[in-house]
Amino acid sequence: MKTLIRACLLLSATAGISSAQVVGRSDATWSTRAALSSGQQLRITSPNGAITITQATGSEVEVQAEKRTDRGARIEDIGFMVRKSSQGLAICAVYSDGDDCSLEEGYHGERRSWRDGSSSPRVSFTVRVPKGVLVMAQTGNGDVAINGSGGDVNANTGNGRVMITGTTGRVTAHTGNGRVTVEDAHGPVEATTGNGAVRVVTSNGPVTARSGNGDIDVSMDRMDRAAEMSFSTGSGRIVLSVPANFGAELEGTTGNGEISSELPMRVEGRINPRRIRGTLGGGGERLAVSTGNGDIEIRKAR
Repeated sequence: MKTLIRACLLLSATAGISSAQVVGRSDATWSTRAALSSGQQLRITSPNGAITITQATGSEVEVQAEKRTDRGARIEDIGFMVRKSSQGLAICAVYSDGDDCSLEEGYHGERRSWRDGSSSPRVSFTVRVPKGVLVMAQTGNGDVAINGSGGDVNANTGNGRVMITGTTGRVTAHTGNGRVTVEDAHGPVEATTGNGAVRVVTSNGPVTARSGNGDIDVSMDRMDRAAEMSFSTGSGRIVLSVPANFGAELEGTTGNGEISSELPMRVEGRINPRRIRGTLGGGGERLAVSTGNGDIEIRKAR
């Protein structure tokens, strides 16, 4: 029995397609394009399949969805529903013509059971978006790769890698199982994984990162505003590279490892290499860093 989720995509209006009409059910590949302005939203959720988003050269969003089936599943099992909103359009991959296609912020699709024992169909999306579009992408199972979208990005997968590069706004990246990589970012980042390594490189923090099991490597060139930050992993090394003038109230803990800092640090109480409370630099907001097994290193950004 397979668990399925619908896929939901926020785009701008697509001429000739009804806001509630299911299309593309008999097509192995389905595509559409539409104008989308900077600041509008793009939201896509695939039930089972990879999502790849890159920057378009013009002002139109270009969307292509590819269905893949095996073990008894049919391409006709999946269709696409288009719905408008004041923020753009929703395009949802649906398994029933009666399925909803919500544009609400917390919408993740309804779960369904694949009762006949066949393999659940997969829908992989390839999307090109104009610069400055706000991107939200989610898949139940598959990698999410977003490159050069420009604005805010929210990427989520239940099982797979998340790779995000070239953003100017806030980044939120999550996977239940897989590596998270955020590079060439220019704003705050929140990255989490249930199992896997986390790597974040941004020119401007703050950053928060968590892993159930894996190394965490974070680099920030500057901090335009003071903010609390936390970094934690069940098992793995944590390396933080921060600006030379960075300051914080450090709470560092490791179950098996050592804590070191290239920044000046005043330690409170008895010196313990595995548990430290102290002031980094001139002090500031709380910085919580913990690992169950591994070293903690605080470095000056090069």
